Amino acid sequence: EVLRKLTRYSNFFIFGGIGFSGKNENFNASSGIYRNVISRDEEIKESKKIDTLYKKVCDVFYDKNVIVLTHMPFKDWSESKQHEYFCYVSGHNHRNYFFDNGVKRIFSDNQIGYKGKQVYLKNFPISYKYDCFFYYKDGIYEISREEYVEFNHGFNITCTFTRAYKSLHMIKRNNLYMFFIKKDNNKLYLLNGGLLSKVSIFNLNYYWDNLPLISDKIKRDITKYIAYQQKISDYVKSFGGDGSIHGAIVDINFFNHIFVNPFDFSLTPYYATDMNNKKVYRNLSLLLKNECHDLYNEYLKIVKKDNPIIKFKKTNSLIDKDYIFELETFIYKISNKIYTLQYLYEKNVLRCWKDNFLKDNDVDLLKLILLPDKN
Repeated sequence: EVLRKLTRYSNFFIFGGIGFSGKNENFNASSGIYRNVISRDEEIKESKKIDTLYKKVCDVFYDKNVIVLTHMPFKDWSESKQHEYFCYVSGHNHRNYFFDNGVKRIFSDNQIGYKGKQVYLKNFPISYKYDCFFYYKDGIYEISREEYVEFNHGFNITCTFTRAYKSLHMIKRNNLYMFFIKKDNNKLYLLNGGLLSKVSIFNLNYYWDNLPLISDKIKRDITKYIAYQQKISDYVKSFGGDGSIHGAIVDINFFNHIFVNPFDFSLTPYYATDMNNKKVYRNLSLLLKNECHDLYNEYLKIVKKDNPIIKFKKTNSLIDKDYIFELETFIYKISNKIYTLQYLYEKNVLRCWKDNFLKDNDVDLLKLILLPDKN
């Protein structure tokens, strides 16, 4: 428990050492691999030490990203079972070996040796995300300002939170989160990053009780849209574009984007230098031809090869024009609300709430959230 508390803000762990060859009966201290620095008995003791520490790591960090980095291969110093989802990296024996089935990972395939081999680097990806409340049981907690900021940082969310409040609360249930502040008037406000959203019921137990139900409803209604966004993203990547998704927008590059309308799934390609100044194009081909010459050539290859059917928004003002200038910021208002919903998918954090969610199982939650209140 002490180690878990000390490392709650860590996203991965490296457990390392020489390892020694206490379990290797053929290639060990008796074979002269250390010359005469340590004896076979000392080598066995050293392997037992690291094996004992390794078992402690397995007990404490069994559900974390762990890289076991030793000079000797794992089997030379331990008879324990290799842990699923740990990554084992070693060298020493000059026998390159690689195994990765998505569960078991052994990366010992870049051993250089002594002479006659070209030196080059290899790498493998790791997750930089962490959940500082991972070990918390389901419940309602009062937390500190620092903990809230750290939680956001753990998911690579930029968060500056300097608001005054009476108390700050976290709800955790089924690995889903909600955060609230209570002000001096005892009114609750739902936190959307550093922004506040008004709620009508000031009882945290109400949100605890209904969190799983609302989460399931939102995911039900937005899943199709998110899958379609991903399809557009993959298509943009196929001709060399960026493909990043944020809110309702898929990036082609820094200045060029595609707005994916959540109401009718139509697509609007546009060039923008800021939120107000936009050139909205009739179709993607014209946008790329005028704004992204390098990507346009790759796009033509894709079009000729796959002949994809993509539904672009048609407007009367674009019937006989390549593009129009647009100053309206409507797409960004919609995009910001979609971005809020995406936190539920990507971070397991619910940042919006409407009591109408609970009144009608058939209500279109996407429209309910995106459209302004009639009030």
